[in-house]
Amino acid sequence: MGSLAVYGEEDVTAGELTLSELTAEAPAITSAVEDVLARWSYVGDDPVRAVVVHGEVEAKIQSARTWLASGRKDRRTAGTVLDVADLAEDYERARTSVAVASYVFDRFRASLDATGEQRSHLETARAELRERIRGQMGSLPAEDVDNPAALVDRDVGETTGVRALASIGSEARHRANDALEADEGPHLASDVLGAADALVYARAFTTLRKRVEGGDDVAVESVEDVGKLRDDAIEAVEYARAADRGELLVRAMLPWYATEVRWTDDRLERESGSVSVQSVAFGAIDYVVAASTCRAVRPVSVDVATTIRDS
Repeated sequence: MGSLAVYGEEDVTAGELTLSELTAEAPAITSAVEDVLARWSYVGDDPVRAVVVHGEVEAKIQSARTWLASGRKDRRTAGTVLDVADLAEDYERARTSVAVASYVFDRFRASLDATGEQRSHLETARAELRERIRGQMGSLPAEDVDNPAALVDRDVGETTGVRALASIGSEARHRANDALEADEGPHLASDVLGAADALVYARAFTTLRKRVEGGDDVAVESVEDVGKLRDDAIEAVEYARAADRGELLVRAMLPWYATEVRWTDDRLERESGSVSVQSVAFGAIDYVVAASTCRAVRPVSVDVATTIRDS
């Protein structure tokens, strides 16, 4: 982008580009999105692979629409230099998202020996997975957990493990609600992946609760304890990566949970040497969350993949 010159609130330029000219580009981006939607369909030679690929296409289409909507915010109508820069950035992100959606779909379709329609598979799988989620709702806590220790049938304080249990339980309820409330718009594959995500959290919650009720407080009393929790999270990631069934879904979903380890590493590193053990114990909650969810990815992926293929 060229240098920005301000001539007044109504006349801001970026090189030869004015704010009004930049705004006029929105219809072309919208048209590009509609072009992708017009030729896109749930083709595939394997319903599980179709879920993963079409989920990515849907995500990029939604991203493009989101950046376009962001570009229409009233805060940019003043016509300042920042308005032009912000709008240009949002529209560039929208263009990139729709270009990626187009590329992914075209390359996927070209790789197919047969372009069978997978919509019915995905619709049936979505319905079955949602029914499974409904069956687990009774065992999940509310989204806001006031007393984490009450989640386990055992006399235990609010240890790192118990706090992690409350965090996972809250997320499990939230994600289950999202999976059940999703409408019937152009995000069928994303709905299936969202249901799988909700089931990962539900399984992680159940498994961690059994662990704590079985006598493991998952408590942090020293730096060494934090290291052990981190090691457990890394082992959980490796366990998921070693899957020999449902591996397509594992590869698609695992990064959603595994990145928590790196984020927690970075956060604790920034706080190194300046916080109490109690504070570190609180920060280590995310290692427990990562370990629990990553370990749940493998069995849930196998189950969901089977459901998709049998649908």
